[in-house]
Amino acid sequence: MDKDVIQKLALRARVAQRVMLGFSSRKKRDILTAIADELERVREAILAANAQDLAEAVARGRPAGFIDRLTLTEPRFVNVVRAFRVIADSKDPIGEQISRWIRPNGLEIVRKRVPVGLVGIALESRPHVVALASAVCFKVNNAVMVVGDEEAKRTNEMLAATIRAGGAAAGLPPDALQLVCTEDNLLASRHMTSLEGIVDVAIPRGSHSFVSDIVEHARVPVLKHRGGLCHVYVDCDRRRPEAPGGGGDGSAGSLAIPKVVCNVPSPELDAAAPPDAPASRVDLAMAVAIVVNSRCYEPFACNSASVVLVHRRIAPAFLPALEKASAENGIALHGDEAVRRVLPAVEPADADEWRTPRKDLTLTLGVVDTIDEAVSRINECGSHLSDTIVSDDEGAQNYFMREVDSAAVYSNASTCFSDGGEFGMGAEIGLSTDKLNARGPIGLEDLTSMKYLVRGGGQTRG
Repeated sequence: MDKDVIQKLALRARVAQRVMLGFSSRKKRDILTAIADELERVREAILAANAQDLAEAVARGRPAGFIDRLTLTEPRFVNVVRAFRVIADSKDPIGEQISRWIRPNGLEIVRKRVPVGLVGIALESRPHVVALASAVCFKVNNAVMVVGDEEAKRTNEMLAATIRAGGAAAGLPPDALQLVCTEDNLLASRHMTSLEGIVDVAIPRGSHSFVSDIVEHARVPVLKHRGGLCHVYVDCDRRRPEAPGGGGDGSAGSLAIPKVVCNVPSPELDAAAPPDAPASRVDLAMAVAIVVNSRCYEPFACNSASVVLVHRRIAPAFLPALEKASAENGIALHGDEAVRRVLPAVEPADADEWRTPRKDLTLTLGVVDTIDEAVSRINECGSHLSDTIVSDDEGAQNYFMREVDSAAVYSNASTCFSDGGEFGMGAEIGLSTDKLNARGPIGLEDLTSMKYLVRGGGQTRG
């Protein structure tokens, strides 16, 4: 699509956004509620449009990951509608006073939260993002422009028409949402993200190569992540060694666990436990459940885990349990030499697997000697998005959560919770691994800016 056409559409969105600056919290709540009602009213038509897009994508031989991201399932649609309602009722950050102070010369300085302006979204498939982006942007008085691909065109256009119709009934300018669907969405996205002074921030959602291309050519700020290589680290059993003849059989379920204490180079973990400290044992069932959920819940999502690192001292007990659960859930396992000594049937892992997110239902398993080694490998090879430790030792949890340099670091929980809805934000537009402005789920506050309001009484400088 010609750059001039995209620029004209973006300028119309900017005009609409100027109108939106005067919207009160009540008006925005009414707009989002009206859109949710309209989405529910035409649900069948939207899902039918998506079914047509899916049929064509399947006929073209698109890979499973693309098909999954293109699919607007009934639960996903329900979540989209719920997001509009949750965001409608959430606290409005616009106008919030961030800070206030008075200078010695009497100047009063107030820092307040204000809209960003026009948010540009560049998409590969992912039609639900058209709706979620609208919900988040409208709540904070932003207009939104979406560039999508041809294969999601019917779904995107049906969603956009429904959002405009629902919003217009409550006073939303129709131009507040602009949509472009084109076969060459990369070129169109380049055009959109070159509109410096018109588009205020861009958020690309797509493959590593798609996002990297946008970042390379953009002339506007970009919030992004380039795929998700997430890790689960299963820590060792950190119980104090028992004296000969001490009680306990060291079992966890039907699997025996060695009664050992790990060598770890952190002060928290080197500290000796008091003699009456309770035993700290790894819950194998919980560890297996977290690994399986982290891989299987949304297997093509960027917050799904691809790599599992296991402490050497827990590997003989944990790996067989994981192998059994993986077989039951259709997960293929690849492993390093240490893993394959415990699980001979596992395929050997190649060098790329430790740095490249999986596009199928496979887990890459590795054995580490210390928690420090696990942290180093995660920081070196991971995508810095979502990583988790499974451990009953609070010192190990604190060490891992402090040292792992990722947007979201968990202890004893699935990596799949890195999501705006699960974080209580109502929804998100995307995830960011940047360290300025937005990191992790990109929600309402991340799509605001700030303004200094300075009141004086005739002060001059000099």
